[in-house]
Amino acid sequence: MKNPKTAAILNIIPGLGYTYIGGRKRIFGAILLASVAVSILALFDPLLIAQLPEPAVLRGWDAVPLTSGLLTMIAIIYDGYVSAVDANATAPVVDTPSSK
Repeated sequence: MKNPKTAAILNIIPGLGYTYIGGRKRIFGAILLASVAVSILALFDPLLIAQLPEPAVLRGWDAVPLTSGLLTMIAIIYDGYVSAVDANATAPVVDTPSSK
C-alpha cells in the first residue's frame, strides 16, 4: 500500500512522488524529475549567471510565471496524492496470517 500523503509530500520535488507510486506514471515521474534536475543545474552555470541583466523594476506581468508555476506545483502534488489513492484501490489484496 502506498501512502497518499507520502506521495504528495514527495511530489514537492516534481516527479519523485510518481516514482514512489510506480505503475504507468513512473516514466512520467522520471522524465519530470530529470527535467527539474537539469533546470536546477542550469541555474548554477557561471556563464549563464554572467549574462543575466541587472534586476529591473517588477511589473504586474512578472507575477504570471510565478503564479502559473505555483499552480502547476499544486496540481502535481494533488495528482500524486490521487494517484496513490487509485494505486491502493486497484492493488491486489494480500492475505497475511493474523498473529494471535
